[in-house]
Amino acid sequence: MRETLNEAGTDPAPQRTPDSRSTFPRSQAEATITADFSEAVTLTGTPLYVPAVIEHATRRVHIPDATAHEYQHAA
Repeated sequence: MRETLNEAGTDPAPQRTPDSRSTFPRSQAEATITADFSEAVTLTGTPLYVPAVIEHATRRVHIPDATAHEYQHAA
């Protein structure tokens, strides 16, 4: 690999310091979101499927509209 880079006139990438297990998630939090579905049952017994999106950097939870239609996972 080094030979190929030298032939192309490109220097190898500089050495990076490895992130520890505790600093890596913090450094990536701004770009990280998590999504999940929960099921809630109305007073009439109708199940509602509620998506939730969590922004890790701000710890905000966004709940888009719930639906009565079950998510079907494509095989």
